[in-house]
Amino acid sequence: MQIELAFGKTGIKVELPEGFRYRVLEAKSATPLPDWQGALEAALDRPIGAPPLAELARGKRSAAISVCDITRPAPNRLTLPPVLRRLAEAGIPREAVTILIATGLHRAAPTPRFARYAEKRSPAPIAW
Repeated sequence: MQIELAFGKTGIKVELPEGFRYRVLEAKSATPLPDWQGALEAALDRPIGAPPLAELARGKRSAAISVCDITRPAPNRLTLPPVLRRLAEAGIPREAVTILIATGLHRAAPTPRFARYAEKRSPAPIAW
C-alpha cells in the first residue's frame, strides 16, 4: 500500500508493507475565530484560572518567551506583538525579553540565513 504523507513542503510517498491494517488519520482544522485579535487580547488580559500577563510581569526585570520553530505554522508574527506590548507596559523593556526557538526533536534551526531573517523580523532578541 502506498500513501502520501504531509511532510516538508512537498510531502513524501511511503510504501507500507502488506498484512497490516492501516488507518490514515487526518488533522481537522478549527473554525477561525471571527475576531482572533479580540480573543487574543482577552486571553492575555483575562486568562482562565490565572492572573493577567501584565500582572504576572509587573515588577520583573526580564522575560523569556518560547515560540515554535519554523516547522510549525504558528502565527508568531501576529501573537508576539500584543505579548511584548503587555510586557513593556508592565516595565520589562524589549531588550530584556528573550525569545526561545523551541525545536523539540528537530535539528537546530539557526543557520546564518535563518538567523538574519528571524532577527530582522523579531521585536526582541532571539536565543539560539
